[in-house]
Amino acid sequence: MELTILHIHQPIPVTLLHLQGKMDGSTGHILTQEVQRELDGGASNLLLDLTYVTQLNEAGAAALKKAAFLFTEGTQTPNPRVRLIHVRPDLQKVLDRCGLETICESCTNLGQALDFFKSVK
Repeated sequence: MELTILHIHQPIPVTLLHLQGKMDGSTGHILTQEVQRELDGGASNLLLDLTYVTQLNEAGAAALKKAAFLFTEGTQTPNPRVRLIHVRPDLQKVLDRCGLETICESCTNLGQALDFFKSVK
């Protein structure tokens, strides 16, 4: 799995992680390490882009869930500070089986996600 990080500052600060490749038990730790690093650096909103995720199994979904939990820290669930974008139906099935929708919700595109983050106080 490859991961690219983009920091969006307008209209509000959002850390956008573009995930690419296979998400499974051998790659999930990369995501959680990077999310923890971003959180330690002061990130307050997280957007995970699954456009180029080619394969996702339960272990990969568990890594996404753990990454979302890092931002939760006792806040409401689903967490308004974490969103997924570009989730294909085949990936959504795996995410649903792992209960990720109880932690964070999906948006169809970047604009929708940014609009959502703007509306969260």
